[in-house]
Amino acid sequence: INAEYGTDPKMPLPFDELRHTEQDVGLEDLYGDQLNATREEIKSWSLRDDDNDASVRRQNLDMSPEPMFGARVFLNPRPTLPLGDSVLKINGDDIIACRVNYYHFDFVQALARIILVYILFVTVLLLWTAIRWLRGIKEELDDTSANHIFFGEMFHAVGAYLLLAVGSFLVLGRATRLGRMGALTAMSNVQGHHFMFSYLGTQYQSLCGNLSSMLASQGFHVWMDAYRLENACSASQAHHHAARTSAYRVLCLSQAFTESHQFNFTVIPALEMHERNTTVVHADWNHDPWARSPEGRQAIAAFRLEGFVVTTSVEELVKALDAIVMSNENHISAWWRTTKLAPVYGLTPPSDSIRVTCCRESRYSITGKLCLPERSISSGLHYITADGTETGPVLVVPSVAIIGVCVLLWGAWSFASPFVNGKSPYFTFWWIFSAFTMSATPSLFQLSDARFSHSPALLPVLLARDELVRSHAELVLVGSHSGLLRMQALRDFLAELGISFSTCSVDSLKQMKPNYFYCFHIETVEEAAIYGERFAGVSTEQQLLSCILPSEWDDEDCAMLMIMYSAVISGDSFVHNFLDTLGCKLTLFLHCREMAVDVQAAEMARVEAELDDAAEAEMIAIEPSHKKEELPEEHTAEL
Repeated sequence: INAEYGTDPKMPLPFDELRHTEQDVGLEDLYGDQLNATREEIKSWSLRDDDNDASVRRQNLDMSPEPMFGARVFLNPRPTLPLGDSVLKINGDDIIACRVNYYHFDFVQALARIILVYILFVTVLLLWTAIRWLRGIKEELDDTSANHIFFGEMFHAVGAYLLLAVGSFLVLGRATRLGRMGALTAMSNVQGHHFMFSYLGTQYQSLCGNLSSMLASQGFHVWMDAYRLENACSASQAHHHAARTSAYRVLCLSQAFTESHQFNFTVIPALEMHERNTTVVHADWNHDPWARSPEGRQAIAAFRLEGFVVTTSVEELVKALDAIVMSNENHISAWWRTTKLAPVYGLTPPSDSIRVTCCRESRYSITGKLCLPERSISSGLHYITADGTETGPVLVVPSVAIIGVCVLLWGAWSFASPFVNGKSPYFTFWWIFSAFTMSATPSLFQLSDARFSHSPALLPVLLARDELVRSHAELVLVGSHSGLLRMQALRDFLAELGISFSTCSVDSLKQMKPNYFYCFHIETVEEAAIYGERFAGVSTEQQLLSCILPSEWDDEDCAMLMIMYSAVISGDSFVHNFLDTLGCKLTLFLHCREMAVDVQAAEMARVEAELDDAAEAEMIAIEPSHKKEELPEEHTAEL
């Protein structure tokens, strides 16, 4: 993150002053005495295991503050900065933001500015008319002039924005800028905190509060001592526990913070972390005199020397947090798998219509069906019928991008028409409205993506697909030859999303292997009997059972067995039920702690084997040169 963003060249502090030098010292050299004293105190605690820590269960994960809303964010001329799916602007050391998501922000901002300019325009005209009336000037405007002055400019602006609204809001719904952390949070909440904000004093209170509000509005759990400390919990232990268990830590440096016990209990767990880039250290160079002092510079250099992510302005801090939210690092996946699921787990309700671009590369499709069958499920590029009997491509026309091009042409004509028609004055208010309207077109081109048009029922599988790859998990479809043929359309549809199934028959599968997820599809009494004997009630977290309607079977015991264990039964809504159940089952399967540990151990063994092979190859390459030096002179010519 530091390599990508660096530091702002306009900052008063040159970047060279923060580079490593021979005089730089680490945190142990700078704060060694107080850190060692704190370590001795930590050893005296009777720390319990994280799984049995009552303080975690007592915390209410919904206590995060509500996100702020300010209309001034649309009127502020400062550049926008993204933070996940939110957009904010920085005004000095203050952050202003709103609830409008990332992809629709440009549209709403342009609309708010048009409304403001038109209100000011009409107000000035009304004042001008009132002054003329008070002076006794009784000249009245004809209907054409009055309509042009009061309503003509608004008509052009509103007319263009009706096209924009059709393109961005009604067609595509809510498009979401989603990273790995957001995808895992949407899959299922966990009993842990994604971010920990640690600070001291009122200097950083507003900054941390606003950032935590924006992150909490996107579903992330944030730890702040302002609302996480409890009366029955030691503050020192609470800070230490939060720093150890949170996925990422944000430490706001100040003179009072570095001299407090809170600093020690927070920094020690950060130093023990293997991945140092999971801790962000912020020192406000522009507004904190201590950060510009020699002591502050030495502390900043020490944190940078330890490998932490160091930011010295609010802009850098926001960029660093956005890079974390949008990153695809394995750290957040490993943290999610090893953290307890929330008591009420589950996916985001499909009624929210969250749209993501996961797992698909193409943006458009120029072949396929334009009108899809009723209740079919679409990935934006392909569709499948609700009963799972037909699948194929979808014809996707980039209508939103076409609307954006039309708006740009309309705006260009509004600038050129006074000169073309020879109408003076050449400057009109139409230019202002056109400029604001054209400024909203970037959001149209971003939204003109077929991947945002997927059905809400597809969200669970889209979110779980990437985690399947990261967990090195495999999917197996188990059934008879006829059953596999019946499921072929669904397999082809999921294969377009990058989710592939291997196949086998029920009688050939003797037992389920670890790190495999099995989808059983039963169609006959014989298959049901084999399933009941070998797999019924065994490792239920790694299997999903579907079957045809068993009421027509002669064997009542097998029929009752399928009714009891089947999660999905074939019918008119088979695909809807299958995808919903598959998403929930995969969430539990991917979160399995034993699987996470085994996969991590296997992955570490593979990496160590590769390193050993590389080292052995290097030694073999070096060994002949050593042997050549050791040979006597009389054998050199012979060799």
